[in-house]
Amino acid sequence: MKHRQSAQRRLRDKFPFMFTAGFVVLALVAIFVSMQYSQRMQELFENQAKSKIQQVTNQNVQMMRTAVYSRRDFLYAVAATIQHNNVTDVNQLLAQFGSYLSIYRFHDMAIMTPDGVCRTTRGNVLNLKNSDMYSIFEDGSWKIQNLSDTDGQGTPLNVFGVPVMNNGKVQFVLMASHNMRSLPDVANLLHFEGYGQSAVLDAEYHVVARTEEQDVGEVLKAQGLDLSQTNPMGSENRFIQFRMNNTDYLGYCQPMGVDDWYLMTYVSQGYLNQEMNDFRTNIQRGVLMVVALVATFCILFLLYYARHKKSINHMMFDDTLTGAKNYEFLKIRFEEQNWAGSEHIALVVMDIDKLKLINMLYGMAVGDQAILYLYHAFRRVLPTDEIYRRHADEYVAIIRYTTPENLEEKLHQLNSEIQRGVRQNEVCNMKVSMGVCPTEGYSTFRRIYGNAIIAKREVKGSSQHFYRIFDQDLSEQFLQSGRIENEFALALKNEQFHVWYQPKVDLDTGEIVGAEALVRWKKESGQTVSPARFIPIFEQNGQIVRLDERVIRNVCRDIQDMKKRGIPVVPVSVNLSRLHLHHPGIVKRIDELTAQYGIEHDEIAIEITESALLDAKDSLRELMSQLHQRGYRVDMDDYGSGMSGIGSLAALPFDTIKMDKSFVDHIGDRKMDVVIKSTIQMARELNLEIVFEGIETEEQAEFLRNSKCKIGQGYYFSRPLERSDYERLLLERGTKREGVTDAR
Repeated sequence: MKHRQSAQRRLRDKFPFMFTAGFVVLALVAIFVSMQYSQRMQELFENQAKSKIQQVTNQNVQMMRTAVYSRRDFLYAVAATIQHNNVTDVNQLLAQFGSYLSIYRFHDMAIMTPDGVCRTTRGNVLNLKNSDMYSIFEDGSWKIQNLSDTDGQGTPLNVFGVPVMNNGKVQFVLMASHNMRSLPDVANLLHFEGYGQSAVLDAEYHVVARTEEQDVGEVLKAQGLDLSQTNPMGSENRFIQFRMNNTDYLGYCQPMGVDDWYLMTYVSQGYLNQEMNDFRTNIQRGVLMVVALVATFCILFLLYYARHKKSINHMMFDDTLTGAKNYEFLKIRFEEQNWAGSEHIALVVMDIDKLKLINMLYGMAVGDQAILYLYHAFRRVLPTDEIYRRHADEYVAIIRYTTPENLEEKLHQLNSEIQRGVRQNEVCNMKVSMGVCPTEGYSTFRRIYGNAIIAKREVKGSSQHFYRIFDQDLSEQFLQSGRIENEFALALKNEQFHVWYQPKVDLDTGEIVGAEALVRWKKESGQTVSPARFIPIFEQNGQIVRLDERVIRNVCRDIQDMKKRGIPVVPVSVNLSRLHLHHPGIVKRIDELTAQYGIEHDEIAIEITESALLDAKDSLRELMSQLHQRGYRVDMDDYGSGMSGIGSLAALPFDTIKMDKSFVDHIGDRKMDVVIKSTIQMARELNLEIVFEGIETEEQAEFLRNSKCKIGQGYYFSRPLERSDYERLLLERGTKREGVTDAR
């Protein structure tokens, strides 16, 4: 015992030294790493600087070439006009050239005749028979020449010459001179924050154009730098270093492809080095700081990790409800076991249908009991297979099977065990939906899991099927979703989206008091696309925003037309997607449409689904405020299908709440009857109109009528109708417009 305590004390005494030594080593490593990194970054920075100089040079070359060739092409166009008009009078031509000088910033224009006599627009007469320009009469090609004193004033000029043809021979040489100092204005050759310069030189070091007064050509010539030797092999050989005005420069020289011209871009080494030094200093400081912070964090983390490793693993990989391993553990195990692509293994995603409704009816404890029952049912009937909880009521399972029939048999065994528990009151009434994807043929967990999710969606809420195995048909449906997305723009353009109307009736009188606008898609081929197919897709990709606007426009147009024909109208409610909370401007658009078609604001109402309350409550409150200010009604659709809570009714100024169909479906259940009556009473106390949708039987309508609900909607009264059938129904049944009318 004493020996153990002594050893612990020695270790404790040595700990400060060990801790200090560790930091010293870390500091040395940090210094070494920063120096190496700084050196590497300096090399990278130099290469980047060279690359930038090269890019700027290439850009300037293209701009300068464009400036040169645009003038050449203009002269060719003038020459073609002279040839076409067969003008031979030189003085007449010179008189016409005057208008070109200012437009193309020419210094002068001239005509040279075959005798070598050149007459200019400035009135000069020159003999150029012995000049290079005269050779145009012989070879018929254009030329450009640098002249330093063509007007007696020492103006450095670039002289362009092109042939004027007549019957296949050169009749004249059309010439134009350009002040070389204006070329930088064309190419905008300044760069590198003013520390970089460019110059155009010929092979004899004569400056054609430059951005500063210093004659860099003379400097290069004096230092023995041969421009023609900077370009033998590749771009790296085009960099040159020289000294001018006691300053070192790095330059990049590139032939322009115009005569023997070169364009050189050069930057002072001081400017480049300053940026490199600043960058290196900042990098060193940053690296040292990061290393110090990371080292400190690592030390603290390792100390913490050593003490809490077990609890960390528990938090990461153990499920708090089942006590077993969770979905994160499955992902690791899936990769370790290399199950992707394996035969006779299937991944199953399962969850409980309408768990939110179970929680609302029976409480969260009963919902948790249902989730836990699913886990234990799986363990009882499939003890050799594996199940992992992801979140809420979703489980992901690994099932091994011998044949496809064996896989389906296992799924039926699990479902039978669940239904047995329901019948024997071991668990509340529930249905489990399962999506299955065999791992064979797929290479990643993500793809397999995604396929299983797609399969589960196909049976979610179905009363006939509880599982679906992913196959080629589902894959095709997935591709079809992509096609639906791509066809949206054309469908919108060709007016393939139509509005149908489902009436809302007074439960006491049977009169129509409102209607809900529902969108239908009928392609030109006659094929009808179910809203259940395209609405979720458009919600996901944002196209629902444009579709909502089109529905509002069509509703306004229909109301206007019915009013013109004397058909009684009732308020129509239009659903707005939650995406409008993030796309401002919809209120202005509604105003524009109602004004365009002469619609009163109380003839249109806006429905917002309960799920939108979870996205952006502040944005929703602002949207509702704008709608109310303009006189529109705002209704909450599908109340009770989400998790917004009763408090939202008091916090947000809705005019109407529409109860989700799931409430009507459970009329007759004692607890649900209490919930419905309480909700109706609550709405009355809050001065809210309440509408129940999904009414399909007289018994349901009678219960709601006796519960003091005034307005209902559903197949019992009318299915959604095309516009013509809806108009006929309005004329047959009559209408009633009251202040409490629901107006979606």
